[in-house]
Amino acid sequence: EQQKPILVASNGPLNGLLSSDSELQTTYNLQLAAATTLPTPADLSETIEVQFTADIKAQAQALNNNPVKIYEWVRNNIEYVPTYGSIQGADMCLQTKQCNDFDTASLLIALLRTSNISARYVYGTIELPIDKVMNWAGGFTDPTSTVNFIASGGIPIKAYTSGGKIAKVQMEHVWVESFVPYGPYSGRPSKINPSKIWIPLDGSFKQYTYTQGIDLQTAVPFDAQIFVNQIKSTATINETEGYVTNVDSNYVQTTLTNYQTQLQNYITQNMPTATVGDVLGKKEIKKQELGILPATLPYKRITTGNKYSEIPDSLRHKVAFEIQNPDFLET
Repeated sequence: EQQKPILVASNGPLNGLLSSDSELQTTYNLQLAAATTLPTPADLSETIEVQFTADIKAQAQALNNNPVKIYEWVRNNIEYVPTYGSIQGADMCLQTKQCNDFDTASLLIALLRTSNISARYVYGTIELPIDKVMNWAGGFTDPTSTVNFIASGGIPIKAYTSGGKIAKVQMEHVWVESFVPYGPYSGRPSKINPSKIWIPLDGSFKQYTYTQGIDLQTAVPFDAQIFVNQIKSTATINETEGYVTNVDSNYVQTTLTNYQTQLQNYITQNMPTATVGDVLGKKEIKKQELGILPATLPYKRITTGNKYSEIPDSLRHKVAFEIQNPDFLET
């Protein structure tokens, strides 16, 4: 018996899931049509955020203008910063390598478009388990602190509890869709020429490995209270008016220089090959190199909102300057 395609609702209620064969086929055809909608010239164009600078072109060429290599490089090299709105744009994101989802999307789109591959922004709501979010947002150990930190960056986020504890969150997010050949080779160059479809890609979501640094206070103790007391004993402190004078700057400089020397000696003797990350602690992206473009996003998609060839002006960060005419200033 010939099997027919079964459609499963990936998000939302299951209303209409048990439909007739003709309804299922109609839904399938509509989904296929949406996936193969042709891109517009704007999906290959430069914008305020997507500039084909020399560095963008050079990076794309270094990746052989290959969509798989471009996606994997962005995903494996750009550190996520939980802030909201377009701030840096593609070129600055390439320079800093610390970007939010908007700017990471801009970088991925710029590298794809300069390689003559159509790409666009997608704005929606995603859902993630809280443990994944804690790792992604900076290695948090407390769920509430994680949610508050993300919210402080302006990102709309909502926590859901289970058994009295935060179990998952839903948050607004931006990812990319790229129009590429997708078939047996999943975006890789090949002699086969499969039809092009829009593939969702997110270079901003990833997990990290966190390494603790040296406990410098234990390794090289420093009595901060004695240090402060000595400063206070020679200084003039006016708590009413809130100022301090006559601070012994020579004592401060000598004490800090001596402590710095002790730290350097400890590291040289005990960790001669240590890097800054070994001393202060570091985080590393857990790299993922599948050799193909993923067919789905790495999280649950709750809603898919607008799709943009260019980020709307309302989602851009701005700085306002006010210039006054000195001739009209009051004296």
